[in-house]
Amino acid sequence: MDPVTQAALLSAVRALMIIVGTVAASLGHHVADQTLSEVGGALTVLIAFGWSIWDKYRAEKATQAREVVAVKAGIAAADSVPGPTPAIAPEEVPAIIQAFSQPPGATP
Repeated sequence: MDPVTQAALLSAVRALMIIVGTVAASLGHHVADQTLSEVGGALTVLIAFGWSIWDKYRAEKATQAREVVAVKAGIAAADSVPGPTPAIAPEEVPAIIQAFSQPPGATP
């Protein structure tokens, strides 16, 4: 998620918390403005922290999926070559994955 959308969502969460605080105060649950501000700030930080962890997890899973696709594409390409396919040394695998992850025509 881009930073602008993330900032807009966090702003909406802050506004929602203000509404909830206003409703609570109107029902007789009085909370000092300073306390409400501190709670709102703390919740915003916790939401941003959780969101950051989730985004990191999602990005890592997407990277793993791209690597699997690259390896499968390499296997398919090797299977389409007639004759015996030479073995690939384990230390060559990262370079092969990197080559498949580049857009066509890009230089690594």
